[in-house]
Amino acid sequence: MTSVHNAQDGREWILDAYSALEPKNYLGEFTSNNVRPDGRPFHTSRPITILTSFLQRNSYGSAMVTFGNDNNASNSNTTGSSTRVIAACTLLVGHPGPSTPTHGDIDVSVSASPLSGPRFDI
Repeated sequence: MTSVHNAQDGREWILDAYSALEPKNYLGEFTSNNVRPDGRPFHTSRPITILTSFLQRNSYGSAMVTFGNDNNASNSNTTGSSTRVIAACTLLVGHPGPSTPTHGDIDVSVSASPLSGPRFDI
């Protein structure tokens, strides 16, 4: 177990293979020791950074939320990976059709980069 959650020695591919081939055993090793795979105790969370008005053009509101280690920050002393989410709000005002003058539309779209994971291979 000592080398499972300490992947800083260049053996990340071993952990990736182990977690893919034996997911129950992989997670079981951590839960039996009350730690997460990145070494944090269960009761701690990753740091969260919120940057508002992130996109200046073509949006009426935007934010970038970073969960975990911000790799661009020079003062970051935590280990582990980070997750970034970018959200934006745009508005297009239209007019209802003559047959439904009191109705309108709301369109919601979600985009995911292929780098987000294997399930988002677009």
